[in-house]
Amino acid sequence: MSENAAERAIRLLDLVPFILDHQGISINQLAKEFNVSKEEIIKDLNLLFVCGLPGYTPLELIDISFEDELVYLRDPQNLSEPRTLTISEIIVTRIALSALHELVSDPEKRAEIQALLRKFSALFESALPENAIHVEIDKEQRTQKIVQHAIESGRNLSIEYLNLTKDEVSSREITPIEFVKSHQGLTLNAYCHRVGAVRSFKVTQIISAVESNRSQMLFNSTEQEESGVEVQLRTSDSDSSLINRLVKDVKSLGDNVYVIKIYQEEWLIRTVFSQAGLEIASPFMIRELLRKEAKSALKRYQEFSA
Repeated sequence: MSENAAERAIRLLDLVPFILDHQGISINQLAKEFNVSKEEIIKDLNLLFVCGLPGYTPLELIDISFEDELVYLRDPQNLSEPRTLTISEIIVTRIALSALHELVSDPEKRAEIQALLRKFSALFESALPENAIHVEIDKEQRTQKIVQHAIESGRNLSIEYLNLTKDEVSSREITPIEFVKSHQGLTLNAYCHRVGAVRSFKVTQIISAVESNRSQMLFNSTEQEESGVEVQLRTSDSDSSLINRLVKDVKSLGDNVYVIKIYQEEWLIRTVFSQAGLEIASPFMIRELLRKEAKSALKRYQEFSA
């Protein structure tokens, strides 16, 4: 494929500062550096030989020689600085560095990439402000790689986790154990040092994950796992699919009544609110808590619509 005039002009602009920094470079090496043939480089050098500033006397021309297969540049005529990047090149480089930063899990390498990204952003702040670009690749895949690396290297993780049940973001130190796949998506089983027990974290709800400097801590999950609370739920019909979608371990008592174990009352209340035909049969305290929440929500709705 033949190149156009613009592509050749860009190469000529790059040739001048490159030769200035590599005095005495051979024509063959120069052709290799710019990925063109020797004949093409010679044509470029002959063209540069007659280029210069307006006036175009010998005093204003680029002073370049390439005898004996070696190239020397004595007067670059204001072209000594490397050609700056275009807006498109700046954008592509920024995106590439940001994507690489998200993919790499090693803390030291991430720090190096971040430092390079800051330096690059500062150089081209006037052309492209730092906050003008936000890059986020496949977040779930990136999180999986970070977690898997932590498991293999025996490191803890510091995570920010979005708890949809409580509608809050919490910071936790965890010891990752294993991934579990189900129809509900990918879940991470990990020992949460904040609650002192094994917990399951949906990977899609992990906002950020960074390897901690701490090695994985030993723990006994059977001794430290919380016991949870048994709750009886009643459905409006005999179809058990609704209950089976909510939890894995279900015990039927007959008459559309089922026993499940919960660890968060907020999760149960939100679930009952969102699922038609589902009722808390016992214990009474949780039924009462649900009633109060429903009454409070109704009051807020009436105030809003008034």
